[in-house]
Amino acid sequence: MSSLKFSFLSIIAIAMLLVSCDSDNADTGGTVLIDPPAETVETNPLLERTTTSTGGLELECVTVLYTFDLVDDANNTHAITSEQDFIDLLDDANLVIVDFVYPLDVEVDGVAQTLADIEALATAFAQCIPSTGFGTDQFPAYNVSDDNSCYELVFPLSVTEQDGSTTVINDGAAFDVAVADRLLFFAFPLQLEHEDGSIVSANDPEEMFNLLINCSDWGIDSTINISGVEFIACYTIEFPFDVVLADGTTVTVNDHQELCDLMLRGEIANYAFPMTLSLNDSTFTVADEMALALAIEDCPGFGGPNEGLDALLLFAGTQPVFGNGNTACWTVNYPIDVTDFDGNTTTIGDLTSFEDAISFGTAVHLVYPVSYTFIADGTTSTAAGVEDLLADIDNCQ
Repeated sequence: MSSLKFSFLSIIAIAMLLVSCDSDNADTGGTVLIDPPAETVETNPLLERTTTSTGGLELECVTVLYTFDLVDDANNTHAITSEQDFIDLLDDANLVIVDFVYPLDVEVDGVAQTLADIEALATAFAQCIPSTGFGTDQFPAYNVSDDNSCYELVFPLSVTEQDGSTTVINDGAAFDVAVADRLLFFAFPLQLEHEDGSIVSANDPEEMFNLLINCSDWGIDSTINISGVEFIACYTIEFPFDVVLADGTTVTVNDHQELCDLMLRGEIANYAFPMTLSLNDSTFTVADEMALALAIEDCPGFGGPNEGLDALLLFAGTQPVFGNGNTACWTVNYPIDVTDFDGNTTTIGDLTSFEDAISFGTAVHLVYPVSYTFIADGTTSTAAGVEDLLADIDNCQ
């Protein structure tokens, strides 16, 4: 197993972070403006899913930029230079709008592109992370690929229609057309190919969600709940707040949808500080990782040794990020014992076994006392509880 890439916050988050991308919280923007034409007219189904904005027509992550042309069922073209032009055009009850005129200037996730035809538009739209439809029993279908993830869909795959029926899709081109045509949901189990060539299986929406968000080695396996609300332990995260991306840059997350997009793209590596949390209508600011850890300690049901925090902290001290420079804080003096919530005790004899014990969503806590040797000076410390671990790891910073 490769070495885990932890920050102190992600160590805490392994056991305690829940973030939602459910449909109830998602902001879907404006109103759908184009009604479907009569069934005898073949029309671009994406026209039915557009919303207006001052910058262009919005199709999830795709913005069709002004100026663009639309064509009607009589093959007449209509120039659209603004939102008002578009609204005025729709007021004409005698017109049936069929499609855009190509090539089409768009922005995809803020990046300018020119799309040559309707197939290119369908492909761009199919790779957008949906803003609605997520839940514990459903995951809206979109084209997971190397353009938006470290995974790619494996075909053939099945999707669930809105009427509950199942459709098998054999390849990516057919998938893009189907997603552009109508709202679909992934049917599970579903296979994904990682960028390293390995094949993994997602057995339900929660597993799918966690596979995607961990592309950045965030280290929070099996802890994200797709249907909850944004919180850390018992605290709600207040927008806007900053996150650190996998490439080391810091960006501001302004709302729920931005957070979901970053997470499902697997781009978040850590939170940035300070950050504001709230509890029972009261807000407060945590200045750094240690302040957050101490706040979590005060959260009912979180942070005590029976919640697994102590095992994570002991492991955290073995990672270079917690020492000076590129040196870890300590080496654990093995063997140590850990106990799961069923009372089963396991003896761990080395770092690899310790990593395995905490890397699969299994909450374990330490059997005290545990000892470790500080790398900086060779002295040994013995912890009798989580408070000792917190103090020692703080002294290593």
